[in-house]
Amino acid sequence: MFDPAQMSGIPRADPQVPAGELTVRVIRGQMTHNVAAQLVELVSSQGESKQEKTEADGRARFAALPTGSRWTARTELDGQTLVSQPIDISAQAGVRLLLVGKASGAAGMAGTATGGARPPAAPVRSGDRSKLRLGESTRLIVEFEDDWLSFFWVYDLRNDGAEPYEPGADGLILPLPAGAKSASVQRMGAEAPPAKVIEGRGTVWEGPVPPGGTQLIVGFALPFDAEARFRTEVGLPLAEWQLITRDNSGLSIEGDGVGPPERRTRDGQAFSVRLGRSVGPAGIDLVIRGKHHDKRARWAGLLVAGVLFLWAAGGAVVGRESAQASKGTLEQDIEAAYDALVALESRARKDRSTKVAVERAALVEKLETLYRQSEG
Repeated sequence: MFDPAQMSGIPRADPQVPAGELTVRVIRGQMTHNVAAQLVELVSSQGESKQEKTEADGRARFAALPTGSRWTARTELDGQTLVSQPIDISAQAGVRLLLVGKASGAAGMAGTATGGARPPAAPVRSGDRSKLRLGESTRLIVEFEDDWLSFFWVYDLRNDGAEPYEPGADGLILPLPAGAKSASVQRMGAEAPPAKVIEGRGTVWEGPVPPGGTQLIVGFALPFDAEARFRTEVGLPLAEWQLITRDNSGLSIEGDGVGPPERRTRDGQAFSVRLGRSVGPAGIDLVIRGKHHDKRARWAGLLVAGVLFLWAAGGAVVGRESAQASKGTLEQDIEAAYDALVALESRARKDRSTKVAVERAALVEKLETLYRQSEG
């Protein structure tokens, strides 16, 4: 059973939260036990203090936080001090935070024999990096438009251990190839991880990696003029992966460990899939050739969203009518995600960056997950 305390105090960037806003949720033991009217304090690295109380959903909301500022959240619950890791405010997305106190049955045991407050036990975390790997659902999707190649790593990040992995101060690094431009990262699913792109280093996950699987989408672009070299390490063991392009894209891809293209179709969409074999310490080395694109794609990222949606849903594409016909909170989430996707489509007509493409792919995957839940 998942223990929410494993993720207590870890800030997560979330594009569904407005930029400059922090949401702090306080619970006792389990996600169903929200704590209302709980005072939460936010202290900046400059000593500034803000206070808000949690609402009925257990969330305290802090808005209009300056971009680039760093904060720490804390609250006193049942004699226990709950403190977060440092929270960095960016211009790209807001932040969600969970603070987990003892279950109500354990609250009365918080005191020591002398009547003082017992400090909270530190969550159990592992430093065993051998438990980390990239799973068989890892994919590299390549889209060709104008004079650029857009790449989307869909990482199936696996922690096979029983405890969260603690990567240390440097974080867990997933390298990017030299010359990568406009890099962006999103998590597929509910809350985003403490991951960001740092130029010259790659995608850096800061904070514990939870047990089980997490999917990350990392998008970036490389300039392209008839030929490009894609060479990169992957950072973690990778035994099996897929390289996916649009069918008839005009791209020729060669490299050790990459099989011949196989044509696959889902709901009338055709894809070219190459199976990749085990990647060693030298990483992946590909040569990509092709002619200038005919601009059939409206914007970079159309392919990645289609691949994620069709591969995960088995080809079932559900329209807006299905969302409107449903009832309850889950259906409201579907409607909100759909409206966000419509708004992003409008924005994408002017902004063809990989960041927008990655946001769109994450929204499509979120919709698919919500639909699956509503049908189950």
